[in-house]
Amino acid sequence: MRRIGNINTICFDGNYCNPYSKSECQKCNNKCMKVYSVDAGRKSDRLIMKKHGFGLMLSSIWRDISKLPYFCMDNQAFGAYKNNIPYDPSRFLNNVKKCVERNKTPDFIIVPDIVAGGYDSLKFSLNWLKKLPKRFKYYLAVQDGMEIDEVEKHLDKFSGIFIGGTMKWKKQTAKDWINLAHKYIMPCHIGRVGTKKDIIWAYELGADSIDSTSWARNNTYEKHLIGAILNE
Repeated sequence: MRRIGNINTICFDGNYCNPYSKSECQKCNNKCMKVYSVDAGRKSDRLIMKKHGFGLMLSSIWRDISKLPYFCMDNQAFGAYKNNIPYDPSRFLNNVKKCVERNKTPDFIIVPDIVAGGYDSLKFSLNWLKKLPKRFKYYLAVQDGMEIDEVEKHLDKFSGIFIGGTMKWKKQTAKDWINLAHKYIMPCHIGRVGTKKDIIWAYELGADSIDSTSWARNNTYEKHLIGAILNE
């Protein structure tokens, strides 16, 4: 049975192996479901992340990533949506710039999107992709209103799929997006998977990675994330 988190795992979409780069690796039982958390600034959070092989979801503020196993980068569009404010990409672009300057390579970067924006979000992301450095892996955030056939036309421009959108839409369509990603030999990530029930749901669907801000911000690593691992 595959793990949640990459501790003691030698085959995962990271430094050692990309399971979706070779057809013979797709059924590898060692491939874990990677986990990304934000950093709330507590030392205890970092200790938990290191102990269980969880990575960092780099969001608005640049964080030290040197002692964590892996990291990815958010575009901060959901925070603007949640707070009902215009999207300001300046901190996102600053984090991308720092990755270049410091020679740090995230597992992936979520291309800016429009939450629940349908086809407008797809066009928005495609335009943004042209502005970003070619050296990194970029995930397309799929949103409420997007259809498989219209996304499939552009999937060759991205390295993976990030399932965003509202929770209701996400639950209804996640398996279809995972199947699409795996059809094209690429990973699929589900965003905002914070509860124990939803972590197990994502794991059983076959998601390659998940993230949540709630474990760090609400100090619920033990209740939800560790609980899901122990019951896997």
